[in-house]
Amino acid sequence: MLFDQALTTKAAVSKLLSVTTSLLLKSATVVLSALALGTVLFGRLRVNAEAPALPFDLLIANARIVDGSGNPWFRADIGIKDGRIVRIGRLGPEATRTIDARGQIPAPGFMDVHTHVESIYSLPTAENFVRLGVTTLLTGNCGTSTTDVAEFLGRINQKPLAVHLATLIAHGSVRRKVMGLGDREPTAGELAVTVDQYAYTASSTSLESRLPAWLRAGGLEKQKKRLADKTTRERAINDTGVKVTWTLPD
Repeated sequence: MLFDQALTTKAAVSKLLSVTTSLLLKSATVVLSALALGTVLFGRLRVNAEAPALPFDLLIANARIVDGSGNPWFRADIGIKDGRIVRIGRLGPEATRTIDARGQIPAPGFMDVHTHVESIYSLPTAENFVRLGVTTLLTGNCGTSTTDVAEFLGRINQKPLAVHLATLIAHGSVRRKVMGLGDREPTAGELAVTVDQYAYTASSTSLESRLPAWLRAGGLEKQKKRLADKTTRERAINDTGVKVTWTLPD
């Protein structure tokens, strides 16, 4: 009988512990749920409190966003205010202007850092660049540029461009400005800075660069006159170090 009472007491204690544990787990679940809900509500209220006043100036809707993190793209709207992106998410229709970008991936304007657009003011819309998404151009490459940078960039005040514009100051143009096209060493007054033209082991350039300097001295017209002479032409071929396998006309 004592053994039966012990078993009965043990069963009662086990049942009590089971009920207590269940209540504790339920209480913990309620507490955690409340905390999670509070975090979500607080976070949402904080985001909404910091959001800019609507409407947006421009809403790019239904875009496929690729954020660069390596994650798959996601669909969202882009809110723009005062020329800046101020919010990304499901933003609703409140905007002065809306662009439906469904199926498209928005991207910032691209920069083309190797252009030759010294004549861009004759084509200020720059459609060939804009239609490719290029909004900033860097000109003055390959040793040729304007040397009056203030005048060149200042022309935008009289003829606005559809793109941003910057320029290098090319070493070749500086040399021509200072000492012309003569095949000679600069004087002490002409010599300011010397640099390597191309600090790489390989490059892409024009065929003319293979011609000897003495042939190109003085510019293109003098070069053409020299090449018109057969003897001079043969000397130029020999100086290039290139074997010619065809016959040139006299």
